Amino acid sequence: MATKIAFVPFDDQEIRDMAQAVVDNFDRTTRFARMFRDKFDVRLRVYSATTPTPLKDVAQSAQVYIFGHGEAQAAHISGGNGMNMLTMPELAARLEEAGLKKDHKLVKLHACRGGEGGSGSMAYRLWDAMKTEGYNGVKVCGYHKYLASYVDESGNKLGADLQFDASGQITDVSNETRQKDLRVCWP
Repeated sequence: MATKIAFVPFDDQEIRDMAQAVVDNFDRTTRFARMFRDKFDVRLRVYSATTPTPLKDVAQSAQVYIFGHGEAQAAHISGGNGMNMLTMPELAARLEEAGLKKDHKLVKLHACRGGEGGSGSMAYRLWDAMKTEGYNGVKVCGYHKYLASYVDESGNKLGADLQFDASGQITDVSNETRQKDLRVCWP
């Protein structure tokens, strides 16, 4: 059974709730997930003062999704209301502190536009910072669109490619776009 870990790198209720929604609704969010719901183990892990090493028992092959707010070429990932900011070197150090093993293979930065901007992107800078921390074989992916972790009452996933109007309201949601198509990875 493949394992997917939703990791919140700081004790932040908004981001914890967002990640929990993904975990709770994983088997309803995509046709793929519904077909293979028995093949995945999806868990939430949150870094906090009371759980400082939530990743210590995560297998090398597990996909670790790091949740937080981001923006194209942002210097940091953040929690709700811009609180709990971590730069990419601080995030790499937090992953080590949280117990992620140095031979880990795949990390996905689940932050809006975290893969946008090439070598200036959050994902690239996280990959570079993780190499500096000794994660030499890791692949880090980020998404080049806005992301949301919302599932409507029918189980339809919203937010793979959000469109906004001038006031910041969502005007269109492209449910047919797969997140895989919005992802870039390093190396």
